[in-house]
Amino acid sequence: MTIKARLTAGVAGLLLATLALAAGGAAGNAAFADPGGDANGAPDITSISMSDVPGTGAITVSVTASGLVPSTSVDIWLDTDKDSSTGSASGSEYYFEIWQEADDWGWTIDRWTGAEWAMTPDSPSMRFSRSGNVFTWTLNRSDLGGTAGFVFHAGGFLIDEAGNVRSGDFAPDGGSWVYDLSGSRVQVVKAVVGKPLVVPAKPSAGKLLSLAFPVTRSDGETLSGATISATTKIGTASIPHTQSLNGGTASVNVFVPKKAKGKLLTVTVRISLNGQTTTKVVSFKIT
Repeated sequence: MTIKARLTAGVAGLLLATLALAAGGAAGNAAFADPGGDANGAPDITSISMSDVPGTGAITVSVTASGLVPSTSVDIWLDTDKDSSTGSASGSEYYFEIWQEADDWGWTIDRWTGAEWAMTPDSPSMRFSRSGNVFTWTLNRSDLGGTAGFVFHAGGFLIDEAGNVRSGDFAPDGGSWVYDLSGSRVQVVKAVVGKPLVVPAKPSAGKLLSLAFPVTRSDGETLSGATISATTKIGTASIPHTQSLNGGTASVNVFVPKKAKGKLLTVTVRISLNGQTTTKVVSFKIT
């Protein structure tokens, strides 16, 4: 079945999916929030909700994201064996997407084959719906290899004509979340890296640029024992910088080369805590 055919099936089967969930008894559920206003032109994800029905294996995944316009997509990656060393480069075995073009849109559920992403086999339980800024996938745990739970993260992306990602909004901003079917939901304790304070606000060639990223723990406890590593690049070429992590602030200072005007500066910050690494990437066009 094509993506368009799946789209048609999702709309036609929405009522059936709702009835199936209602017939299954009380469902487990969990909600995960992500700050708004940080998408820089990409779809802005503000919440993800998960629910499942004990005894039936029915799973519902909903994403709230504003700004799904042509040349954008919203994506969710699921690590269904909770082992980051297996699956794709991000450790994921399954991947959900909704995409929008000027004259078309569609959705998919893909699985990692060991070498590439491929569309999952169709099943009667797979449904999709969109209502305003809310996008919902409904499926069965059997569609995800019989998983009992998964680690997941999401992203909204703005893509140019060449297929390059121009901007994105990751949810959560750092790390990932965990959802266990019909059981306790345990969030992985990781560092959370927020949007940086940038001085000056518009980086200039031949000037010093300072970035201060707020860093917290995902469980709200006091941050301690974390470490920082960072990279700074003009295009693909690395340039020198200094870095530090003091209390809840990760600082990166970089002198922008005079010849960098009009080029793209990318700053990547990695915060490691309890064996988990959170990555934050920000990019600037040099004036």
